[in-house]
Amino acid sequence: MADRILAAVAIQRPVVIGSNRQSALTRLVARYATAALYTRPGETIDRLGHQIARELTKKWFPQAADLGARSAKPILQALGGKNLVEKGSRPRGRILHEFRRHHRFNVRWLASRLKAEGAALSGEVEAAFLAAERDGVARKELIGRLLDSDRAELRQLGKANARIAKAQDGLQKAERGAAKASKRKRVRANRQVRQARDELRKAKASRRATRSFLARLDVGIQAAARDAIRREAQAAQTAAFRQAGYSTFTWIAVNGSDACPSCESRHGQTKSVTAWRGNGPGDGTTYCGTACMCQLVPAEYTRGNPSIAKPIAAAPSSGA
Repeated sequence: MADRILAAVAIQRPVVIGSNRQSALTRLVARYATAALYTRPGETIDRLGHQIARELTKKWFPQAADLGARSAKPILQALGGKNLVEKGSRPRGRILHEFRRHHRFNVRWLASRLKAEGAALSGEVEAAFLAAERDGVARKELIGRLLDSDRAELRQLGKANARIAKAQDGLQKAERGAAKASKRKRVRANRQVRQARDELRKAKASRRATRSFLARLDVGIQAAARDAIRREAQAAQTAAFRQAGYSTFTWIAVNGSDACPSCESRHGQTKSVTAWRGNGPGDGTTYCGTACMCQLVPAEYTRGNPSIAKPIAAAPSSGA
């Protein structure tokens, strides 16, 4: 029955990962910050932050909420069929009120992250100007150097994002194959999943190696966006489960033996929805941070399918 959880992950993944969103935000960062960052960094970055927040809250948050609610359906279907799916499909009353309150908190949290990223960048730019003045480098010359560096690295960042998107597609394909593999083919299928995850890690590492001001700002904004969107999707999924009548949830590490140490230790733990609040997947309290794709599923589901909550076995060595 683990395929139900993988199906839930697959539904959320497009909007959480969002390669199209990554490209759109990169263009936004480049267009606004490059235009006037080096003359009025604080003012320009504030304006950039407001526009990014509007872009995410008006376009991507609604998609995240919709897909988050839809991701609950495979598990509700397994628990009680069509009637339970229908019961959980439209949160209302207190549960809807709590989801909206979470949404407002998430919007404020995103705005604070964007402001922090912008403030850090503005401070770096001002420091560069002071250093240039000390060293006798003309301001115009410094701006030219910085812009050339930023533009070149943003192009490299675009290539890194494309590599990540390709690796993510490969991982999805490998995971779907592993979920459907027969027992005889499972070892090979799991090896392909590990290889796909390794390629994704390498692709992400190439993006983290950025050095220019704007490239680092882009990486920070992308991380904040993924975190906020994942929170929105997870909250919508939990709201659907709660509307269907469930209030205790089990942490399932969908990455299995490739889970980070934090997620591995939480795998199989069952707590109330209140106890998990602020400490769930993607809330930033795990080693993997915004890369977390673990799921909180109703405890009744794991009681009916105890194998999915068993301790995670160590991955076999490459020589096995």
